[in-house]
Amino acid sequence: SCQIRMPNKEKKSFNLLLDSGAAISAMLYANVDTSIHIPQTVIPSYLGSGLGGTLHGVSGRLEEFCMDSSYCIYNHIYSFQINKSEFFLHETNIKQGIIGNHILEKFAIILDFSNQVIYLKPNRKFKKIPNYDKSGLYLSKGGKELRKFYVQNILPNSPADESKIKVGDEIISINRLPSSFYSLQKIQNILSKREGKVVALRFKRNSIVYSTKLVLKELI
Repeated sequence: SCQIRMPNKEKKSFNLLLDSGAAISAMLYANVDTSIHIPQTVIPSYLGSGLGGTLHGVSGRLEEFCMDSSYCIYNHIYSFQINKSEFFLHETNIKQGIIGNHILEKFAIILDFSNQVIYLKPNRKFKKIPNYDKSGLYLSKGGKELRKFYVQNILPNSPADESKIKVGDEIISINRLPSSFYSLQKIQNILSKREGKVVALRFKRNSIVYSTKLVLKELI
């Protein structure tokens, strides 16, 4: 189990599934345990896709997250999901969330299945603070071979919201390079740079090409 300090300063223990394929720090199922409190300041989050479609939630900062009493991570951003499906509620009898690769990559991990023990050793990434999107621009892949990128959503009061971009626009270049040169993960990395970084975009709407610049800023 993991110990997490909630926004009300209480420290609680939760059973979390290790999910090395999840590109997040951790996600808590906010509606399954009354001791799970969502931070006051959050932003909407795209948490991935499942059998039921796109998974949405919110992200916010938590003061303290401990894998055990020895290894604690401070002031990171975590995701919170609310899901009331029957399958989901059954799963929550076993776990109250997941630990993603933004935390798992901080450790060398040995799984001792016979004794049901996990051994952790911090590596050089232990003190690294993961970046998060500072543009408010949510993209999805489409087109032939999924090499095109479309605006799926825009966070209110974000740099993307203050630009000319609208939902449904096709992003055709980023910092003067064609968008086909990038993977979705590489684009997300660009949009997660430091506050004040300028990202130049060209996008297409109804066959007309427009240009804009996003000045990244802290959203949480």
